[in-house]
Amino acid sequence: MMSKFQVYLHVWQLPLVALFLAGWILGGGWLLHRATQRSPSAKVRRISVVRCYQLSFLSGVFGMGSSAITLYIFAALSRATHLPLMAVGAAVATAMGILLALLVFHASLSVGIHQSMAMAIRPLAAVIATALLLGACAYFPARRIFWADLRYYKTFENLKEISRALKAYDRQYHAWPNDLQQLIDTRLITANLLVAPINPHLPVGYFYKPPGRKDSSPLPSQLVAVSLISPKRPGGRALLLADGELKLLRHQSANLFLDDETNADFTDALLKAEQHLPPPPKD
Repeated sequence: MMSKFQVYLHVWQLPLVALFLAGWILGGGWLLHRATQRSPSAKVRRISVVRCYQLSFLSGVFGMGSSAITLYIFAALSRATHLPLMAVGAAVATAMGILLALLVFHASLSVGIHQSMAMAIRPLAAVIATALLLGACAYFPARRIFWADLRYYKTFENLKEISRALKAYDRQYHAWPNDLQQLIDTRLITANLLVAPINPHLPVGYFYKPPGRKDSSPLPSQLVAVSLISPKRPGGRALLLADGELKLLRHQSANLFLDDETNADFTDALLKAEQHLPPPPKD
């Protein structure tokens, strides 16, 4: 069960991260060892091959760690501001990773800055080439997934505002509204909140069904509203329960609520409504 989608790292990206780190350690260590053996300094030539691989490992860990933190910050800013900051974040993260890796090389080799840079340039050049190759393979699908997940999260945020409006309506009228339009008529929400970003082609992207009379005491797990899913674009759902709890779940987890006998009437009405949804436009 998830409270929100993972938008920073996906399982399919983990093999690429592992491949990149392995290439950094093995290739970088070998190239660094070759560079030390060609150094005019006898002190540098005495650096063992094991030490070179250790330096390559340390520089990889620190470089990738700083890159990951930088990219995480830009992803959080992008999600909070809804601005396309991922490309800028990727560039800054790459620069931070290279800078920190160079600093690790310099601090560990105990030689002058110019000499350490000269020895580190080939390993880092090979790493950058590998990063660009893997980045090209991962960036575009990752960007597409990121923005899709961001739309799901914004859909969830809209439903949260609808939930607050329902509570305000209940305090004022001591009843559930018959439909979401009544929330607009009473100026508790604006019409744009009913547009779900995951399906922006729908004028109303949420299905609402009041749980019954207030004195009927609906069960906490009884559904009140959910985001609509187009048959040709299945995905996660944002759910609002009668007790005010909000959930953002993947398709299979959301179906566990829909299949509950408590929500049988709600589910029947929802499925009928989704059968008549217009198809989404082609991306």
